[in-house]
Amino acid sequence: MLNYDKTLKEAVRHDILSISEVDEMLKMTRRKLVEKTHPYAINSRSNGRVITTVREEGKLKQLSAGTEDEMIDKLYLFYFENKKKRTLNDLFPEWKAERLKDKNVNIKTVNRDNQHWNKYYRDHAIIHVPISNKDVE
Repeated sequence: MLNYDKTLKEAVRHDILSISEVDEMLKMTRRKLVEKTHPYAINSRSNGRVITTVREEGKLKQLSAGTEDEMIDKLYLFYFENKKKRTLNDLFPEWKAERLKDKNVNIKTVNRDNQHWNKYYRDHAIIHVPISNKDVE
């Protein structure tokens, strides 16, 4: 998505596209991403509000919005933007659970991973920093 954003910015800078055209293209891209990712129906209520369901931490949660476009924006934030705020502390239990499911990984390896986590990371401040804030070089 980053290269796509760069391309659109360049197109605006060189007057190939207008800002409103870029905005419309971004909305369409977001809508397609949400439709591809979101497994639940988006429904309209009799009062005009739009509702849907998302799964968060294993539980179903209802979202509502005034319009379908607002709902698409909320779902985009839920599925894509909020993931950027995840920390190592959030991801480690999920990663460990995946390792336990993997038939190629020995339980002793998972136990050693857990020991390393407890020894080196558990009390370190870096595990609470959002992953998007870390530079990898």
